[in-house]
Amino acid sequence: MPQCGTFMLYRSIHQLNEQLKGGFKMIIRKANDSDIELIANLYIGNWKKTYKGLLPDELLSSLNLRDGIQKWQEYLQKERHMIFVAYEYEKFLGFSACKE
Repeated sequence: MPQCGTFMLYRSIHQLNEQLKGGFKMIIRKANDSDIELIANLYIGNWKKTYKGLLPDELLSSLNLRDGIQKWQEYLQKERHMIFVAYEYEKFLGFSACKE
């Protein structure tokens, strides 16, 4: 059974709950190569927001999309590693990385 972290999302849980009342449809599936850039972009953006003032600015400013894409491509190719993505119709909502 995979051990997954929480989903890293673009929206707050409150916003998602409000949409559920109005017929919100979330699809969760295993990630593939076409999802990697979206995953990397969200990951880097969240790191820069979450760790601002906690980690050195030089470290956070050095995070870039190219390296993020490489990180998540390598993660997805590792044995027993999985990434799940969430979409609302065609709109990317977030992801969760797992190890079996």
